[in-house]
Amino acid sequence: MQWREEELMHGRFKVAYLDPTRISEPEHKLKMMETIKTQIEGANTQAKKDAIKKAHREEMHKVSVYIAKVMKKKSDKDYIMAPYGFEHHWICIIILPKLGEAVILDSASYHRDRYKDFIGIIQK
Repeated sequence: MQWREEELMHGRFKVAYLDPTRISEPEHKLKMMETIKTQIEGANTQAKKDAIKKAHREEMHKVSVYIAKVMKKKSDKDYIMAPYGFEHHWICIIILPKLGEAVILDSASYHRDRYKDFIGIIQK
């Protein structure tokens, strides 16, 4: 479908797309958040707490690596569209790789803190 959309643009814009299933919040947040919270509270040693936090960082790293690979492979593009889902809401982040900037389109005007984890991943 991506190639078809680009074809319909008649070459006016060079656009790439990030796969929303690989970057949405459930992909970089630890699964079963309530269970994880219980594990953190129940962890009786700092080592256990650190292990849980390390697992979260590893999930974020996987998403970061995917984004970095796409950005490197698609560096000739003018725009990289990143549909991002979090808290039952979707936003579109338009990354401008040649300018090193991003524009966030959010119909609900959520505060940036609501999706700060993903912004942190993009900035790495």
